[in-house]
Amino acid sequence: MQYRRQWLAAAKRLLVRSGTTSAFVVSVGRGRCTNRIEWWSAKRKGNVVVFHNQFLFGSLGLRLIPEKAHEHVPVTAFMHFRCSEVSEWRVRISEVRQFVAHSNVA
Repeated sequence: MQYRRQWLAAAKRLLVRSGTTSAFVVSVGRGRCTNRIEWWSAKRKGNVVVFHNQFLFGSLGLRLIPEKAHEHVPVTAFMHFRCSEVSEWRVRISEVRQFVAHSNVA
């Protein structure tokens, strides 16, 4: 999979407007693990982008097209539930713009 291209496209989606969701695919299972995906789902909230590291298991892995990963980010991905531990990372949208501007992906 062309991770750099997928990540660049995911970052560009976030530049469009606040409220946009996206997903940066880290790995897609192969062989016996085809039903496993690791990604950083992302949601732009004003001038901040919130990322959550997630492992997905189930049939999504069998039908995921990395370029359309953002279509599978559930609405509940950015809700905090009691007793749930989520790895969260926040960056300014200016940092996402800088990533896009300095990307040398062909």
